[in-house]
Amino acid sequence: MARTWKDTLLQLLLNNLLYLQQNAYHESERKLYKKNTIQFLYLYPDAHRICESFHDLDIIKGINA
Repeated sequence: MARTWKDTLLQLLLNNLLYLQQNAYHESERKLYKKNTIQFLYLYPDAHRICESFHDLDIIKGINA
């Protein structure tokens, strides 16, 4: 399947959320970014499809656990 502009945008947004979560200074920030990432994945089911080829798939699985 060809990559669309929507796929690229979703992946960029997800990459940013994961980066913020991994590099948060305080535990409260990590929890907030984790919550935001879960909400993002819930609101945009297409992001799950994109994550299938995402190099941090283990992080996504950990978030959904």
